[in-house]
Amino acid sequence: MSPPPPPPVKSPPPPPPPVRSPPPPPPVRSPPPPVRCSPPPPPRRGGRI
Repeated sequence: MSPPPPPPVKSPPPPPPPVRSPPPPPPVRSPPPPVRCSPPPPPRRGGRI
């Protein structure tokens, strides 16, 4: 009797899909320049106090 045929070789499972890296965080916008608390003094009217 002829020997039985070898069992079919199962192909290895496909590799898992590559994990997509998370998108980089958006660039942090520089904070606006600090606002001066006191407004500039109004121009004085008249030359002498």
